[in-house]
Amino acid sequence: MATRGIGELRVLSDIPEIVVAVFRILTHLGSPYTLFAMISILYLFGRRGLLVRRRAAFILAIEIAAIAITVGLKHLFALPRPPVSYRSGFGFPSGHAIGTTVFWGAAALLTERWQWWRRVALAGGVIIIVAASRVIIGVHYVVDVFAGIAVGVALLALIIMTVGSGLEMGGNMSALVRPTHTDVTAMFGVAAILTISSIMIAPNEIAVLLGTGMAATGATIWHKYGRTFGAIRVPITLRAVIIGGICITIGFTALITTVIMSTTVYVAQFETMINPISIASYAIATGSLAAVIILASPSITARII
Repeated sequence: MATRGIGELRVLSDIPEIVVAVFRILTHLGSPYTLFAMISILYLFGRRGLLVRRRAAFILAIEIAAIAITVGLKHLFALPRPPVSYRSGFGFPSGHAIGTTVFWGAAALLTERWQWWRRVALAGGVIIIVAASRVIIGVHYVVDVFAGIAVGVALLALIIMTVGSGLEMGGNMSALVRPTHTDVTAMFGVAAILTISSIMIAPNEIAVLLGTGMAATGATIWHKYGRTFGAIRVPITLRAVIIGGICITIGFTALITTVIMSTTVYVAQFETMINPISIASYAIATGSLAAVIILASPSITARII
């Protein structure tokens, strides 16, 4: 498996640099930061047709679970990236492929706009573009992205079977999955279990520590206030966009700052003075804070505007 290429590296050497540059941009459609930003925006302005807020919260919980699964599998297999990769870390399976499949696939299943098969086709197109980009820019082998897509599809299939009461294939404009308030709480709970399991496999991965805080707090907050948050109407106005954008930015700044601090020279300089338990506690607390800000963003925005 360490030499799992099928000759793609030879093909990549002949691809024009301009094509590679374009796919370096397109690959961000599957970036965790891009996906979480889109989820947060959809959640803030949740409305019937595009994506009601409850379903956006459900996707947020699924995406946290996907990150936990990605980190766990990467460390279990511990397979390197291609030798031409500019990225470090393990390469199998592709985290971008898993995250993209889960987000775009879940959005296709949960929204009510357009016919369901058109939504699935659009999601499939984005997934293929992101998966291809990971190979073209040299950070994954073909088998890595195929495995990532398979993991994402398996997770979505499990969700469809679990939340089967809302499954309707007949309606042209209907959502294929309609999670209830309890389903959303349960999904956050499952995500928390998965992130904790991943911590046991990869205790130094900040992403799963942040995810643990987000998932556990998300389950608590949504269980208590989810119905209230779901009923709030946030108009798409300039003032609402600014206020809501500030809320989301604060939440993301907390997450991103924690990730950066954990992977820079600061950790190397101060790791002898900082207790690892304190670092883990800080990351979990930061994830909890981000979850509170993001989930409460409709309430905060509506009160201010």
